[in-house]
Amino acid sequence: MAAKKAASATAPASPRPRRSSRLAADTTNNRIAKPKPAAKAKPVKFTCTTCDRSLAGSSFPKYLATDNCKHLINTCKQCSQAWVAAQMESTTHDKVSCPECPEVLNNEGVKILASKEVYAKFDEIERRTIAETVPGWRWCMNTKCRAGQVHEPLLQAGEAGKVAKDESEEIEEANRKEWATAKRALKPRAAKKAKAVIDLTQDSDPAEDIFTCKGCGAKACVPCDRPYHEGQTCAEYQERRKFQTETEDKASEKFINKQCKQCPNAECKKSIEKNGGCDSVYCTQCRTQFCWICTAPYTVINVSGHYKGCMYAKAGAIDPHAMPNPAQAHGGGGVFQNAAQAVPMGGGFMQNIAARLGW
Repeated sequence: MAAKKAASATAPASPRPRRSSRLAADTTNNRIAKPKPAAKAKPVKFTCTTCDRSLAGSSFPKYLATDNCKHLINTCKQCSQAWVAAQMESTTHDKVSCPECPEVLNNEGVKILASKEVYAKFDEIERRTIAETVPGWRWCMNTKCRAGQVHEPLLQAGEAGKVAKDESEEIEEANRKEWATAKRALKPRAAKKAKAVIDLTQDSDPAEDIFTCKGCGAKACVPCDRPYHEGQTCAEYQERRKFQTETEDKASEKFINKQCKQCPNAECKKSIEKNGGCDSVYCTQCRTQFCWICTAPYTVINVSGHYKGCMYAKAGAIDPHAMPNPAQAHGGGGVFQNAAQAVPMGGGFMQNIAARLGW
């Protein structure tokens, strides 16, 4: 009993003190003031020296046009594109210069400054010029490759042809001065010239006829000027291409004969294809209007009707595309004029009259 009294005599735990509304809360989630977000920095703007506009940095080219340019980029993209386009129109492609200094632009520089259309034009002219001026040069025929290189066999053939040409000029010059004696003296050289020309036309080493691109490894046949035809000689390849071309031409001609019709205008005769719509068509070249079914021009249809065999030539058929009032074209009069007025839209004049009167 004494033990129980001791247990009951133990003092109860003190209650948790009440929080005043003026005291700080235990949690700090919603009580601490959040800092204000920093204001966004305004983009730095630069002034274009050409158009005098203040523009963001993204409106200017990322790189200098050439490695030799020492100035800052002070011309915006729009003005740079206009400058290169004007240069392409006023000078040759190899003299297009930087808009801010006299440095001439290379292919990469034009690509940086010019629009896509102007760069494509520049690139095409440059590639054609290189192929025409660099001896033995060939471009890779792979459409996904832009590489090119000198093909040594072509270079050697060009040098041999140049030697033969020089010898020919020497002979002509000597003949003009001393024709009688020079002819006998230079006869061996003339024979040598002829031999050089003949050697160029003989069958060459097959390895020399194959162009291998150093950029992508694609091969091309030099004599055929086509992608390499492995397993076929040039003659076999040309024969196969000829057969394919003839087959395609026949298929195209068959399609034209089936799907297209010729313009009835004797001075035009253009093939016309119709992919829908009504039977009244216009030639896009000479603007002749005619019936697609019988090819009769409406200048004929409005007078005498459609050609025999046409669906609009049958009894009771009315062409809604013929002249609205055909009687006016004939001077009109009497029953025909009245009948024509009763048929405001019709086929050939006589056909429409017959259809309405039951003839």
